[in-house]
Amino acid sequence: MFHRLAEMHGFLAEEKSEEGLGVFVRNDGTLIDDDLVKKVNWQIGIILEDCKCFMEENEYPQSLGDYLDKQFTEYLNASGDDPEIKETMKQLLDWNVRFQIVDNSCHSLKRISAKYWGSYICLDDVAHSNLKYGYKALINELTKRLPQGNIVCNTKMTSIDYRGKKIVVECNNKTVICDHLILTPSLGVLKEFTAIRPPLPNRIRESIAAMGFHGISKIFLFFKERWWGNIKGFQFIYDSQMTFEGAEKWVKYLTGFDDVFNHPNALVGWVGSEGAEQVEGLEESVIGRTCVKLLRQFLPGYAISEPTLLIRTKWLSNRLTLGSYSHVTPDCDKAVGVGIEGLSEPIRGPDGVPRILLAGEAVHLSHYSTTHGAFESGTERAAWLAEYINSTIEPHQS
Repeated sequence: MFHRLAEMHGFLAEEKSEEGLGVFVRNDGTLIDDDLVKKVNWQIGIILEDCKCFMEENEYPQSLGDYLDKQFTEYLNASGDDPEIKETMKQLLDWNVRFQIVDNSCHSLKRISAKYWGSYICLDDVAHSNLKYGYKALINELTKRLPQGNIVCNTKMTSIDYRGKKIVVECNNKTVICDHLILTPSLGVLKEFTAIRPPLPNRIRESIAAMGFHGISKIFLFFKERWWGNIKGFQFIYDSQMTFEGAEKWVKYLTGFDDVFNHPNALVGWVGSEGAEQVEGLEESVIGRTCVKLLRQFLPGYAISEPTLLIRTKWLSNRLTLGSYSHVTPDCDKAVGVGIEGLSEPIRGPDGVPRILLAGEAVHLSHYSTTHGAFESGTERAAWLAEYINSTIEPHQS
C-alpha cells in the first residue's frame, strides 16, 4: 500500500538499494574470495529459510541464533574444506550474524524467535525501493488529505484515562477528549509508558513485555571525493587478532560501510546490539577518527581522506522513540496469542466498548519492523474502527 502510494505520486526512484554489497575484506587488508562469500551467504540463507517450517510445528529451536549456530556447525563439519577455509567461513558467519542483528534491531540472535521467523513476509520486489525526495515528500502528500489544523506538533502525551465513556488524554499543553483512540507510539515508548488508567489488559501487557525492541546506529560519512570508485561498499571480516577496546568496542558490531542513495560521496556504516548504545554516547569527532582508522586499516591500498561531515543516528536515546524497530523474541513462543497478535486486540473500557487500538510497525503480523507495515497497521485500525462506529449508529426512524 505504501509502495503503491509512492508510485502513484511519482516518488519512486529507478535505482534500488541493498545493504551488504561490495567487497568483503579482513582487518589485515586481505580480500575474501567472492565465490566463498556467496557460498557461505547461500548456505546461511538456506538455514534461515528452513526456519519457516517451525510456524506449523510443535517443536522448534530455542532461538534463531541457536538454530543457526547448530546448522552451520554441522555444515562446516561435513564440508570437507581445509582448516584455513573453514576459519574464513566462520568469520563470514560472524559477519552474517552482525548483519542480522542490525536487520532485526536486536541485542543477539538468541533473542529472535525461530518459531516466528517465517511470520515475516519479505516483499522482494519492493523491499529496497528508494524515494526520490525522502519520506518527507510522501508524508506531506498524506497530510494534505487531512483537515487543516488537525495535526498538532510539539505536544507530548503524559497520561491516558479510559475509565469513563470518554477517553481523556492529557498532554503537556492541552487536554484531548475523545470516544476512541488509535495509539501509535514506538514499542520502546510503549514499554515505558505506565500513565494509563485503568491498566492495560494482561494479555496486552504480556505482549508488550514479550516483544523485542532495540536500536541500531547508522553512521554517515561524507567525503569531498568518492575515493572508492565503483565499489558498492566494504564489508568488514574480523579474525582472531582483531581487538575491541575502550571507545572502540562498538566496532565489534559494525558490519561495514555501504553506498548511500542520492549521495555519491557518502558511505553509511551499520552498528547493532551493544555497539549502537555505545555509538550514541560518543562524541562525533571520536566516532569519525575511529571510522577513518578502520577504513585505512582494512583498505591500505586506498587514499582515504578525512570526512567533511559525519552524521549518526540517536534513536535509542531519543525519548520519543527509545529504539529503532521491533522483533519477535522467544518469549512470544511460550503462550498462545502473546506477541503481535496480542497487541492487535482492541482495548475495551469498563463498559465493554473498544476504546483504544494500538497501531505501528510492531502491530503488523507480517511486515513488522517496516515503514509500510506501520502505515498498513494504521489504516487497518482506522478501517476497523470506522466499521465498528458505523455498526453502532442506529438507523433513522421513518
